[in-house]
Amino acid sequence: MSETELLTLLRELDDPERLEQPLHYDRAATGLAFAGLVRRLEADFGAPCESERDTPGLQ
Repeated sequence: MSETELLTLLRELDDPERLEQPLHYDRAATGLAFAGLVRRLEADFGAPCESERDTPGLQ
């Protein structure tokens, strides 16, 4: 992705009405993906990976 394309995308996603999260953001799906990333890092590196999650119930 070129710098111009990236800037265009960021402008498209910029929405003053949605400062906390973008339109169509799925907190549960993002939490599950993050939990998967943490598990993979732990497996790949053979060490616990401490993380913070703002989605209740997705540990």
